[in-house]
Amino acid sequence: LLAQRSIGGTPLSFYSEFQNAHGEQVVSPIDIPQPTLKEKPDPRIIAFPIVVDFDMDSDGQWTEMSNGDRLWRLHIQIKGATNLSVLYDDFFLPKGAKFFAYSPDKKQLLGAYTRQNNTKSGSFITGEIAGEAIILEYYEPVAAKGEGRIHIHRVDYARLMNEVGFGSSAGCHINVNCEEGNEYSTDKTSVCRMRMVFEEGQALCTGTLLNNTLLDGTPYLLTAFHCEFELTPMYDLWRFDWHYESMTCDNPTEEPRFLSMLGCSKRAAWGDTDFMLLELSHTVPKSYNVFLSGWDRGLGRANSAAHIHHPRGDIKKISLDATGGDLHPEAINWNFDGESGIDRTTPDHHHFINTFSENNGTFEQGSSGSALLNEDKRVVGLLTGGFEDTLCQSTTAYFGRLALSWDGGGTPETRLRDWLDPTNSSSRTTDALENPVNTDFVLVQGRVTTPEGTGVGSTTIIVVESEQNSATDIAGNYFMDDLVFGENYIVGPVKDIDSDNGVSTFDLVQIRRHILNSAPFTTPYQLIAADVNDSDSVTTFDVVQLQKLILNIDTVFPMNTSWRFVTEGANLGDIPAAEYDYAVPNAIQVTGIVSDVQANFIGIKIGDLNGSADPAN
Repeated sequence: LLAQRSIGGTPLSFYSEFQNAHGEQVVSPIDIPQPTLKEKPDPRIIAFPIVVDFDMDSDGQWTEMSNGDRLWRLHIQIKGATNLSVLYDDFFLPKGAKFFAYSPDKKQLLGAYTRQNNTKSGSFITGEIAGEAIILEYYEPVAAKGEGRIHIHRVDYARLMNEVGFGSSAGCHINVNCEEGNEYSTDKTSVCRMRMVFEEGQALCTGTLLNNTLLDGTPYLLTAFHCEFELTPMYDLWRFDWHYESMTCDNPTEEPRFLSMLGCSKRAAWGDTDFMLLELSHTVPKSYNVFLSGWDRGLGRANSAAHIHHPRGDIKKISLDATGGDLHPEAINWNFDGESGIDRTTPDHHHFINTFSENNGTFEQGSSGSALLNEDKRVVGLLTGGFEDTLCQSTTAYFGRLALSWDGGGTPETRLRDWLDPTNSSSRTTDALENPVNTDFVLVQGRVTTPEGTGVGSTTIIVVESEQNSATDIAGNYFMDDLVFGENYIVGPVKDIDSDNGVSTFDLVQIRRHILNSAPFTTPYQLIAADVNDSDSVTTFDVVQLQKLILNIDTVFPMNTSWRFVTEGANLGDIPAAEYDYAVPNAIQVTGIVSDVQANFIGIKIGDLNGSADPAN
């Protein structure tokens, strides 16, 4: 299960097929008053909680469609908020269901989430939507009617615009895909943004996947202990975001997409070096294309150093220290400004001290926990914090030493060695490792439409020689979210209901005119629709069979299905009818599937030459 992974797509209510059937329905907002916060809240908290009690039975609005599918929507509003996220304590999506969260103007969209997002605890979180309102939308196919469960117990809100998130970090940061990051193209993939959920609210840090001596891909993640110090963590809801970065050296104008996972357990932590080791609740999917970083537990300092991080939860950055840094000989009190929220002191010689000068990057809140890499690209420490002489000109950073974290406080819960060296090899180093886990599921999804672009609903999508299948909604969308990584599949649509849908004597006239060459068909789609007996030709036999259907002598097409399909990639709309040879693929073969696949089809209603059929049902 890939908790928090979304499959993309568009909410059903956005489609004209839904709007034409049910109108532009306005879902009235539920107003939640913003509580009064204490005068000086913890500076780590970037989103504050409000306890609520919303579910699908008592709140929101249901819409039932003609084919039996249902849609539930809930509109939540907190006036004055600049960012919202929603927490669920009973979240279960059945097969075929989809769940979205979006802004009222539809410009921000999260999801679709599917049954792959179900967790053992029933906990889930969606966020973040900028602004003071969020709309939740749940689509339930008729085959799963009444099976879904959604209970919202908390809404978290932020109050300060541009304080965290995309575009919030200082302008002197270096994007990881700038020239300075070229030699770290492998190492950057192990780094993720962490959005941590506590009873007190939400906070941001940075984490790094670490290899272990078993080389088995166990998803251990190194970060800072102070990220949760004296807070009450809700580990099931901690989110980890990979590949949240600009694809170039420039800051993008639109926020990039990223891949996420949800949930973890704490394995070890030690305040003296400020380390915390987490194990993610699921192995990282092979399709995420991540590495697990190597490490060096030797006592020496680095000759050169770098760290890759997410300042203020912004896109991934890199900072460089050509000197490598030094051992810091003194104890450090972390409440030096009186406002850090962390009143702790770490012992002398437990941190490296590094200076990032102008043009070499910096760090900010949210960078905490990011790994310090030595000249061999191995992890030797993790960022606790520091201060800036002048931000963007000179910053001093302190990194807790991995060498001392190895034996830590002397127990498995306070040291790294039990987790990173389970073979007890006493190895001083390990190298980075490409994620070896390949028991991944991949997604096949798409849309089935008429040649004019209208969705074809109630279509079954078959996976040949597999028990997997799906059905399209009234807008023609489908998805299958549990096809196995690396396997071969043949995917194709089938629809054989309501043969008389759209069929009339007018269609008979058009077929006769084509046969007599008085008004020949101009597109292959017309030829397919007129080929009622599936003979790869249009003749008087097709007229006879269509007449029998119109006269109710037949209720189905004896030699054909009510709909036929071709792959969108066949581009039949670009082929003149005179050149069409009927040899067009009606299924898609997916060989060695290793990433998500988009498979779209065009549906043609047999016997309907004037486009009068209702494709939704």
